[in-house]
Amino acid sequence: MKDSITVLLFASIVAIGQTAHGQSLTETVQWINQTSKDHGLFQQWDRNGVLQAEYIEEFSLNQCQMTHNVRGFPDAAMSKSMYTASNTTTFDLKEIDPTTVEVVPHASLFMSDCTSPAEVKANKLDCSVQAEVRFRARNDNPAIAYESTTIFPELKGKDQEQRASGKDSSSGFSLWDTAYAERFAKAFRHAVELCGGKKSAF
Repeated sequence: MKDSITVLLFASIVAIGQTAHGQSLTETVQWINQTSKDHGLFQQWDRNGVLQAEYIEEFSLNQCQMTHNVRGFPDAAMSKSMYTASNTTTFDLKEIDPTTVEVVPHASLFMSDCTSPAEVKANKLDCSVQAEVRFRARNDNPAIAYESTTIFPELKGKDQEQRASGKDSSSGFSLWDTAYAERFAKAFRHAVELCGGKKSAF
């Protein structure tokens, strides 16, 4: 009888833990999907106010399966010679090393570097406007699949569009608002851990 009670108690504890785990992952997934809709944007301008680069980013997280799509803005100055029509990456969160998730701030000034204190000071950069959340696969495995379409407007015929696919060991998300990027990184790291993502062996 005592053994039966012990087994029943243990089973109840496991069940409660699994329910909490499921709810936590569900809530994290919902938060990422809902809030990222308004923040998937990257823009950089030159000193003359000309838009040099713009990317729209979309995220879709289905439990532990992430799909991330990037589209370049064809009217930006840099897009006159080349732009990304679509770049889609897909991966399982369990393949990501949660300790590699980091936030790298970016300013809106074209070709600027917010990681350089000297440049931030000299150019009076506002590094709070946007950021990139970077991450790597566990043990640098090529676990992040991608399919991309690049457009070369100055070329003609079949050379104007180039398609590529493959697998990478690292990737990143560009997000508008550095403060939001910090929150996103925290949620993304949490989801990775809930899905079984572990630190690299080396």
